[in-house]
Amino acid sequence: MDHVLRRLFTIASAVSLMVSIAAAALWVRSYFNQDILFISTGADRPMLGIAAGSGTFTLLLHERYQWPAGIRLCPYSSANPIVEMRKSVGDTYLHRGSFGFLRSHQWRSWAVACPCWFIVLATASWPLTLAISRRRKKAAPFASIGRGYDLRASTPAVPSAESVGL
Repeated sequence: MDHVLRRLFTIASAVSLMVSIAAAALWVRSYFNQDILFISTGADRPMLGIAAGSGTFTLLLHERYQWPAGIRLCPYSSANPIVEMRKSVGDTYLHRGSFGFLRSHQWRSWAVACPCWFIVLATASWPLTLAISRRRKKAAPFASIGRGYDLRASTPAVPSAESVGL
């Protein structure tokens, strides 16, 4: 069972590392191009949007939208879609630095934003944990050497009777 869990952790770490690399690439790209990817399942159905611009990722969810089903990649005019959405009475709006949250009743939508560095750091932490734990396990078999005894199969040099003076 331990082998299965170790293999599963290794696979999850590899996926996390790939997501971290992709987020880092999108982070750099977001300073040159501002895009938003819309995924729609049909008219009057929820639509998901993922935006990247000026070092910020934004996840958008529109409860009911009038777009036909499909996936669209569109250029986006604003660096942060949360700032672009107009606030109206009753909306929940929080924005601190590059982190943000908006619940718009007028647009019937949700938006959550965070800086790209946060996603890169969060997804890179798991592979780093794996690398550190493996390095410690490699050092563990001979850890007893520093405690004064050696469990390896080697024999210590035994002084002969002639060298001692007998």
